[in-house]
Amino acid sequence: MSRLTILMFALWPALACAPALGQDKVQGAVAEFISLDSVREIGTFQITNTSNKDITAYSVARTVTFQNGKTQWSETMKDWGPSLEALHPGAVEEIEVNVKFPNVKATAEVTAVVYADLTCEWSDSAALDRIEGHRRSLVIMDGIWVEAIKAALADSTNDSPGAKAASIIRQRIPIESQKAGAIDAGVIPGFMEERAKEVEHEPKEAIRAGRSERDYLGDRLADAEKQYQAEQKCAQIRRQP
Repeated sequence: MSRLTILMFALWPALACAPALGQDKVQGAVAEFISLDSVREIGTFQITNTSNKDITAYSVARTVTFQNGKTQWSETMKDWGPSLEALHPGAVEEIEVNVKFPNVKATAEVTAVVYADLTCEWSDSAALDRIEGHRRSLVIMDGIWVEAIKAALADSTNDSPGAKAASIIRQRIPIESQKAGAIDAGVIPGFMEERAKEVEHEPKEAIRAGRSERDYLGDRLADAEKQYQAEQKCAQIRRQP
C-alpha cells in the first residue's frame, strides 16, 4: 500500500479571514506559482527544499485574488510518512491545483514542514496540527489493521481468516470516520478499505506461494506490526520552540 498522502482542500471561503500566519516564515522550504492556465483553470506551483534535511511532510497555503476583489484561500498538504521517499535538500517538485478564473494574482506560501528527524517548522500552527492529526489517524488505522489480523488468526474455527479480518476492518470504517477530524474523515474510508482488500486477497496470494492462508496471513501480521510501529514513530513530531 502506498503511504504517500496528498490532500487539497479549501479552508477559508471568499471574504473570510486569512490563515493566522505567525511572524516567522518557514525557512526550510519556499513555494511559488510558476504558471496559470486559464483554459484548463489549472495553476502549477513549485516547492523547493532549501534546508539541509529531508522533508517528509509539508503544507502550502494558496491565495487567489479575483478581479472583483474577493480572495480565496486553500491548502495543499503532502505527507510521505515513514516511507523512504521525501523531498530531499535542494529538490524541487511541482504540483498542479485547480484555480478559478478570472483572477489577478495567485500566491503560495509554505506554512509547515516536517523533517525526517521529526523536527519541524511552521508559520501557521493549525497547518502543522493538520499534519500531526493526519499522522495520528494513520496510526489508528494501522492499529485496527493489526488487531483485525490478530483476531482473525485467533479464531481457529474460521477457515477464511483473511475474509474475517477484512470484515472486522470494514465494520470500523464508519466508527473511525465519525471520530476523525474534518480533513481525515474523507481519507479514512479509502485507506481502511484498501487495508481490507489486502487481507481479503490473502487466500489467492497464499495459493500462489503454495502455503496455507493462515500461515501466509501470519507473515502479513509481522509486516503490519512493523508498519504500525513505523507510523507510531512518525507521528511523534517534535515541535521546536
